[in-house]
Amino acid sequence: MINKGFGISIHEDSFEAGSRAARRAKQQNSDPDICLVFASSEFEAKEVMNGIKSVVGDVLLFGSSSHVVISNAGIQEKAVEVLLLSGKGIEFDIFHHKCDEDGPEKTAEKVVKKYLQKHDVSSEDNISCIMLGTEEHFSGIKYIDGINKSFPFPLPVSGGGSIGKGDNFFHGYQYFDDNVYQDNLGMLFIKMKDKEKLKFCYSFESKWEPIAPAVKCTRTEGSFVLEVDELPVMTYMKMYLGENFKEALKHTSYKYTFIARLLDSGGDKYVIRTPIYDFENGTLSFFPNEDMHGVEIQLVQLNQDEMLRSASKSGKKVSEILGDYVPEVVFVFCCHIRNSLLHSRSGLEVEMLRQELGDKVPIVGMYCAGEYAPLYEKYDDVVNLKNSLCGSRQFSTSLTMMIIASRREKPDSVDYNKLLLSHINEDNKIIDEKTLLKNKLKKAEKLLQESENVIVETERAFKCINNEHYSLAMTLQQTNNSLVEANHKNERLQKIIRQYTPHNVWKKVHKTAEIGKFAIPDEELMTTLMFLDIKGFTAFSEKHPSWEVIEEINRIFEPVTTIIYQHSGDIDKFIGDCIFAVFETPADAVICSLAIHKFVEKIDTPFLIRIGINSGRVISGNVGARIRKDNTLIGDAVNLAQRLESKCTPGAILVSRDCFLDVPNELLDEKKIVKRSLTVKGKSEPIIAYEIF
Repeated sequence: MINKGFGISIHEDSFEAGSRAARRAKQQNSDPDICLVFASSEFEAKEVMNGIKSVVGDVLLFGSSSHVVISNAGIQEKAVEVLLLSGKGIEFDIFHHKCDEDGPEKTAEKVVKKYLQKHDVSSEDNISCIMLGTEEHFSGIKYIDGINKSFPFPLPVSGGGSIGKGDNFFHGYQYFDDNVYQDNLGMLFIKMKDKEKLKFCYSFESKWEPIAPAVKCTRTEGSFVLEVDELPVMTYMKMYLGENFKEALKHTSYKYTFIARLLDSGGDKYVIRTPIYDFENGTLSFFPNEDMHGVEIQLVQLNQDEMLRSASKSGKKVSEILGDYVPEVVFVFCCHIRNSLLHSRSGLEVEMLRQELGDKVPIVGMYCAGEYAPLYEKYDDVVNLKNSLCGSRQFSTSLTMMIIASRREKPDSVDYNKLLLSHINEDNKIIDEKTLLKNKLKKAEKLLQESENVIVETERAFKCINNEHYSLAMTLQQTNNSLVEANHKNERLQKIIRQYTPHNVWKKVHKTAEIGKFAIPDEELMTTLMFLDIKGFTAFSEKHPSWEVIEEINRIFEPVTTIIYQHSGDIDKFIGDCIFAVFETPADAVICSLAIHKFVEKIDTPFLIRIGINSGRVISGNVGARIRKDNTLIGDAVNLAQRLESKCTPGAILVSRDCFLDVPNELLDEKKIVKRSLTVKGKSEPIIAYEIF
């Protein structure tokens, strides 16, 4: 079990706020091993330190400043929080170092080296770390690189960057030992001596709504991205945020951001990467600063409801992971961007955690400039080198937690929400009404100003969106008109092409297109073939003008075509004054031929018709070139049908023997049939055919 003391103060005076928070915490834990401090950057940091030290003495002290601190009482813009911890099964050590000219990576290595010089460390140890430091150099990710290089195993790191006030936002204060710093990196190493009774767990959550497909960074310069999927990155932005995206991004703060998929994660772990736009040079860079080459990113939108849901999800996940362990203390480190986006609802984020974790455990932390956390929830997964995402990362716009839990049966009897609210109420009583009213008015004015800024930004963003919507609507209308015209043109085109295409080929083309192919497949088939020729038409065409030739041939071909289709036939092609048609059966071909002769006999024409019919195996295939093809029928059966037509007596039908034998006798009643022996080109022996008159 861990002994705890938790106090908060909102007193106006920096020294008094520090001493009051420490005194209230010490009333619950009189013999602490460590004093943790989270104080508003509105206070004088040195005075806060002196006030705390006046109460706790030489106890190890570790903490940070922030513009907003987090506790069971919600969020406070001006407060000092003090958490005192002790326990037989847990060991605390603090080491820190100034961020010197060697850079943040070397600074982290030096801090780790100090710890390793004092302690023998093995992978069997149960060690976690809270890291606090400056983010003025965008250094968090480099701190972690330094830790990874120098620590014997992947160290679970939680924490964040200190926050100052005004123009020194990223230059916050760090509280280490008995002094206050502004450019130091500090690490609180927490070692659990009894791994059966105590354990760590972690949580990391962020939530978004995707508004564009994921892309890969294909041209980069370190953290600067110039192209995605070989497309200029600003073109990608314009495609999904519209022509006025630059103006819109000026007024939507961080609402439009990016997620990056972590490689080798199985696709289920993403982190937010906050964009920094350089419209003049057409690039964007990302925080945290890391090499973006080959990283998969996706444009997303952040919204308050999703962010609050992620806080609730984070609390639920912790409860599930702990199982029969009871949380002793919950450290919360949230990105300051979340506080900005949630605005007046940021307190609800803590409320979501309280609903899931309860108030019998201290919840303490801050909004920070870049938060650090492991990606895995369980300690053993974080330190396992076999896991590709072991160790810790720096995030943006996320909520992270580190939990110390024990295997005791019951949680604390203390309700920390009520306790801390009583501390706040107690301080309120000693603040004179004028000052209290002044503070409330100042807070209300600040909130009003921030709300007005949000409204103005939202109006400007809506203006950009409305302009883009109007432009898009007009473009869509023009595109729709073009599509309608293109569709009409396509319908006309298909009607024209269909007139020049065999029905069977037309069906094959549609099936080929449906399966995504570009060529009709070749095939073998058994079919009946008919060649029809107009006897004497060649001589007629030589003596008459072209319009009269076309008119006369169509006077026959128009009704003949209809007759062929009525008898289940298909015209493969027109060859001058000849028709090449295909039928499924010999009977269909013969019946159709008889109907054609009957039609010709009724019309006033000087011409007679010759018809040859044969059945057999043919190849339906593509002939020609890549740029011009014809899907046609070739084979000996085709040739023989054509030879029979040329040998046929004008006004008759000449049918090959095999084909004739397949025609039912009743179809030929009252018809004159003559058996003929013919010598045809391509055949060494005479063939038998039957001529029908």
